[in-house]
Amino acid sequence: MNDTTKNICVINKGFWLKPLGNDLYMCGSTHDWTSLDHIPTSKAYDQLIQGLKNMVTVPFEIVSHLAAVKPIIRDRMPAIGFHPKHPQMGIINGLGTKGAISAPYFSSKLVFK
Repeated sequence: MNDTTKNICVINKGFWLKPLGNDLYMCGSTHDWTSLDHIPTSKAYDQLIQGLKNMVTVPFEIVSHLAAVKPIIRDRMPAIGFHPKHPQMGIINGLGTKGAISAPYFSSKLVFK
């Protein structure tokens, strides 16, 4: 961990914004329950641009547009635990739509168990 990533905070205002360092940020995310693939769409791009415009007041440039399928579990509770045969290997999955916000909390529970 270096000085630019030591105190990272994620801003959430309908969409989330995460600093990556060197004046780069990651913004997300959209929700499409019918298109379950990793192919970016122009509809999602437009939604992200509008979300970003609602969040920041400075000019910005998009350098990349990615898509992914977010794992979610039916009751919306994440799966957290250790591998039964390899106890040094942990897993956190199923964070769903609030993954960017909740991942630091759940990972601290896993690491500092």
